[in-house]
Amino acid sequence: MKRVKRRFILFTILFLSFIQIVPAQENEPVTWLSDFKSDVLAGSYTYRYDFTYFNKELCGITISTVKVDKKGSESESHVELYLTDIDPNYVNFKVTGKYITISLKTKNSQKFIKSYDGGEFKSYVAEAEIYSDQVEKARALVDALKNHLKDCKEQQTTWGSLTECLQWLTANISATTKGSTEYNQEFKFDAAKAYLAGIVRKYNDSKGTEIIEEYAFNLADFNPDKITMIVSGKDLSVDLKTKDDDKYIKFTKNGALQGYDNNFSVLVPDLESARTMVQAFEYAIKESKPEYKNFQDVNTALNYLKENVQDVNAGSVNCKQQFEYDSKPDGIVTFTSITTDSKGVATEEKYHVYLNELDPKVNLAVSGKDVMIKAAVKDKMKLVKTLKNGELQNYTYQFELYAPDIESARELINALSYAIQNRNDGILAWTDTGKATSWLASSTGTVTEGSKTYKQKLAIDAAKSYNTVLQLTTTDSNGDTEESFEFYIPDAEKDKISLEVSGKKMIVNVPTGKEKLVKINKFNQIQNYASSVEFVFDDSKQARNFISAMKYLVSEVKPTGKTFTGNDAAFKYIAGALHSVSTGSYTYDQTLEMIDNDPCKIKLSAVQLDSKNTSTGYIYELNMSDINADAIKLEISGKEMNVTLETKAKQKLIKPFKNGEAQNFTYSLELFTDDVMTARNIISAFKTLAKNCGK
Repeated sequence: MKRVKRRFILFTILFLSFIQIVPAQENEPVTWLSDFKSDVLAGSYTYRYDFTYFNKELCGITISTVKVDKKGSESESHVELYLTDIDPNYVNFKVTGKYITISLKTKNSQKFIKSYDGGEFKSYVAEAEIYSDQVEKARALVDALKNHLKDCKEQQTTWGSLTECLQWLTANISATTKGSTEYNQEFKFDAAKAYLAGIVRKYNDSKGTEIIEEYAFNLADFNPDKITMIVSGKDLSVDLKTKDDDKYIKFTKNGALQGYDNNFSVLVPDLESARTMVQAFEYAIKESKPEYKNFQDVNTALNYLKENVQDVNAGSVNCKQQFEYDSKPDGIVTFTSITTDSKGVATEEKYHVYLNELDPKVNLAVSGKDVMIKAAVKDKMKLVKTLKNGELQNYTYQFELYAPDIESARELINALSYAIQNRNDGILAWTDTGKATSWLASSTGTVTEGSKTYKQKLAIDAAKSYNTVLQLTTTDSNGDTEESFEFYIPDAEKDKISLEVSGKKMIVNVPTGKEKLVKINKFNQIQNYASSVEFVFDDSKQARNFISAMKYLVSEVKPTGKTFTGNDAAFKYIAGALHSVSTGSYTYDQTLEMIDNDPCKIKLSAVQLDSKNTSTGYIYELNMSDINADAIKLEISGKEMNVTLETKAKQKLIKPFKNGEAQNFTYSLELFTDDVMTARNIISAFKTLAKNCGK
């Protein structure tokens, strides 16, 4: 009984309101259609038409029809339409047998014509028809309709401000009926942040249980060009979609989060209300300008993150979260999450990263009931150090934070983006080679990578053309592995020095280009020469500073190779530089002597000792005047580094001996060495002899 009483009171109020707002123009005859009201015989029926306005100002007309059969029985129907909805290209007539049909179709076949039968509203349709029995009269009716279509304008409602528009929506989004169910709708918006709004919809389901649905959203997320009126049978709604179909609309049912969606609909009672509501939402969306916190410095933004990254227990997530930061201008940040699964098992994950490594475009992502913030390293480099339950994992390029809702996530994104863009990168600038050299030597230390430990000791000898030796001890379950890597800094390829990450290992790769100029020893045994050397790090800022210092030295220091003007000095250097050289399979003891006390006539002796201590003696006698100075070169292959000499035009003028026995004359010979700079100086000395002796 109480429900009946409420409805009666509501009906009375609506009825009185209706009486007050009904314009005097309603039911006023449409005078320009008065010539078409005569009876029309069409088939077995006679049709009588009447044309009145239900909204003259907006060209809303009612076409009433009385249909009479041969027995004199009458049936009544009518349609209500706005001429602004009618497509002038589809106002035409067609002759069928003894009668003519005049058609009026809506633009894009939208069902905007309201159809009644016997005074009862049936549905919305896209086409209305009028019958005629005279071609000229049908043509005149089509012409009259088309002429008046030109003069009709759609209703345009304007608002003076966003607040005024939202107040209109608050007043006009109300109770309506869909099918047999009555829906009580309420539009709400935040007084301080008007762009944050929502709709609460209440109704009773088939069992009589009250259902409360709530949609919360940011108006700026909607696409104003995708607001549409949806017609289904008797029901009208206004449908809104988000930009890029992002699921940013929070949907709650009876207080429980259901998830996030990319669209929702507002139920409306009539077409005119729907049109105005579309305009209102378009205006509100365009006028919505979200505002987020302003930060004056990085630490203020980071402190906001520290205080507002919170535990999240929503959706599929039960997660405790903590954000910490080093207050130094170039400090690292640490994000910790402890996630508990359905069995109560907790997993702790820690992420360490320098903010300047991150892309300032931090992304908002929604999946099911979860709202996440995704921060990624620029170019997806894997520079985020990750630990799981205290154990080092593979480096990754991103990490995620959970947020309780979308607007909280946006505030966190705003703070994080500010901090990323304004954080000091901590990269050192170099102006002194001595300081750069000292920093490199002191900053290459011990790094632990899971079950492996890398102990690194770097020595750089500036007096010897920046000869650089990396002593590396790798410790794992198999014990210690001792290695050394030797190269000259001027040989490094500056533009290719790079930071690389693979799995749990972060390295700086220093290449020497196509030439294999890195000498490697393992357990004091020569290894194949290499074209690069790797330094291990566990801190990307330290690694980048290492790169910065190394590149600076490569640019600033030049090789200090020897030059020779006299033959005696050149010969003396070569003779003193030759020594015992191991190439793995063999050991060579080499000596150089003059023939007839002439530095242009030389004898190279070499004793080759193999792995079984079997020795073989080689002697080469030659005159340096026969040697092609331009063909003297350094060759490195596998574990061997040698200086190669060739005669001019490859004439066989070099006399070789093997174990004291003369061999066939040859055009080339090799000297073995194990130091790049020594080899280059030997080449310089040989070139001097070849040029001077050939004069």
